[in-house]
Amino acid sequence: MKKEFLIFLVFLSGTMAVAYDNLEYKGGSRNSACYGECYDEYVKTYGTPSDIERNKQLLAQADEFSSIRGLWAGCAACHGQEGEGGIGPTLAGQSETDISTKLTTYKNALVKMNFQVYKRQ
Repeated sequence: MKKEFLIFLVFLSGTMAVAYDNLEYKGGSRNSACYGECYDEYVKTYGTPSDIERNKQLLAQADEFSSIRGLWAGCAACHGQEGEGGIGPTLAGQSETDISTKLTTYKNALVKMNFQVYKRQ
């Protein structure tokens, strides 16, 4: 048993030595580094990282729906990206009151359904 273990250990050590030797970084171009003239050109084109973030925030402030975009992704799965309907009913062109009433009815139906399932158990 000791002999087989020793052979396995030698084999494993040899395999690791060959594998790790081949993993060594041997140079080459780095396309992820941007400094000097490259960085100056980037800043001239896009602005500094803080400028980019500030511009994103300004764009989000101009979009009245930016605070609910993440929530809408869940709705859009059934109601369509533009509210045109699909699996779920059409929301586009409906008044706030109609949508609120439908959401309340839907929520109450789910609560009632869950209560009935709970009651059966």
